[in-house]
Amino acid sequence: MVPSAVGVHDTSQLRPEPMRKPRKLWKVGDLARFVGVSRQAIHNYTLLGLIQEAERTPSGHRLFDDEAFARLQRIERLKRKGLKLTEIAVVLNQPRAGRRGRARPEHEKGESGADKQD
Repeated sequence: MVPSAVGVHDTSQLRPEPMRKPRKLWKVGDLARFVGVSRQAIHNYTLLGLIQEAERTPSGHRLFDDEAFARLQRIERLKRKGLKLTEIAVVLNQPRAGRRGRARPEHEKGESGADKQD
């Protein structure tokens, strides 16, 4: 019997991990400035569960990732369309299909002649 070396592993079955894009983390002030909202709005959206902070720095500063950035932009677009935050929460929690072939909710549809019912 041949003794096995300690710490030697068979690497023939290992697959390289795919390259991942480094995450961008935003401080609340930077996020607010880029999206055009107040820090208080971000705080309120976090409390309401509309966006989530990714992590906190050791000193307690809130950090948000690119997903929170995109959700915040979407929240602001929906607010400009006249939706209330409770309605926005429902929209954000709906599963989204890809852009093509996606059935848009009624509030996202523009009225055209074909959409109007008399």
